[in-house]
Amino acid sequence: MSNQDLPETLKYSDSYLWVKIENDNALLGVTKPAARAVKLFVFAEFCINKDEVVKKGDDLIILEAEKWSGRLTSPLTGKVLSINEAVVDNPELINKDPYNTWLVKLALEKKQELQELMDSKQAMDWYKRKGLI
Repeated sequence: MSNQDLPETLKYSDSYLWVKIENDNALLGVTKPAARAVKLFVFAEFCINKDEVVKKGDDLIILEAEKWSGRLTSPLTGKVLSINEAVVDNPELINKDPYNTWLVKLALEKKQELQELMDSKQAMDWYKRKGLI
């Protein structure tokens, strides 16, 4: 696994999401190891709406691949500033370019939750334990 798989500039959750902090906001997306593990996403539906407040652990999105389906949960609490609707029309964008295909942008409400996220080294160890690398 390389730095391209888990860039050092991002944080990571145990819900297979990457987190990019921009001032008081966070962009969330699916990590490359998770996207690679399912091969190709074929369906996406958001469980949230713009301007809604989501709590850590709330469902963000339902994703389906050919041999996997599930819900990814928010690693952070915040107000939904925007949703990347392009993912609904073309869920395979996640597989093609996971770190440039964000899902949700949140205005952070509990910054202390950022301390619970993993850095790239911790995430690499976590993915190894999960057998995804």
